[in-house]
Amino acid sequence: MKSHVIVEHPNGEIYYTSDYGARIMDFIVPSPTWSHQTQSIEGRNGVIPLLSTIEPKPIQLSLTFFAVDMEDYIEKRDVFNSMFKSFNTFYVSDSKRPGIRWGVRAEPFTIERQGLRGMVQIDLTVLSGHSESTSLDVKVFTTPTFTFTNDGNLDINMMDQDETEIEFKGTSTNLIIRNLSTGEEWSWTGSTIATDTILLKGVTAKKNSSSIFGLSNRKTVDLIAGENDFSIQGTTGAFTLTIRTRFYYI
Repeated sequence: MKSHVIVEHPNGEIYYTSDYGARIMDFIVPSPTWSHQTQSIEGRNGVIPLLSTIEPKPIQLSLTFFAVDMEDYIEKRDVFNSMFKSFNTFYVSDSKRPGIRWGVRAEPFTIERQGLRGMVQIDLTVLSGHSESTSLDVKVFTTPTFTFTNDGNLDINMMDQDETEIEFKGTSTNLIIRNLSTGEEWSWTGSTIATDTILLKGVTAKKNSSSIFGLSNRKTVDLIAGENDFSIQGTTGAFTLTIRTRFYYI
């Protein structure tokens, strides 16, 4: 298959630009735009760095498509207009970079016609400023110490998104889930039986379908890029701990 862009909407609609006679002329992804917070102190040279974050960034997509007649041209024009509708954030992927997608919204664009050929530049904005893996990674652990590898090059902050899940299933009393690599831990004062599930997602904590946030230490456990060494305390029998997440990339 020729180089193409995949466009995926939250409602399940998926478009392949190559299905509509399109040739990708450019798919330009710039480096991150960094925002640096600093503090200056009177009488001291320079500034003190505080926090750096990634700003939204543009992606520039240029394509050309070909039609067999005017009816075909109008049909394809309307498909491309619909393909990049931006009621919600949608995802674009470059076939030259499989396994990675960007969550974007599109700026208004106009398709230029030359005979039966359409040409357009579509300016997209990556609101998060970064890309992510196209599929969820699922790892299941059954021992009280283990290592989880975050294959992305960005840390996964549970407070920044609500897709990553840490799920415990099994018997326990006063469970503690600790990431030794960050020093962070989640704990609560309660017990579970073999059929119970504790789910940590975003800032929420639930036992089965009921919130236990108020009985916990109200903390989150983040996943740094690379290896994360975990320890689980309070288990009183067989258990599974499952981590489901995407990976994120600059």
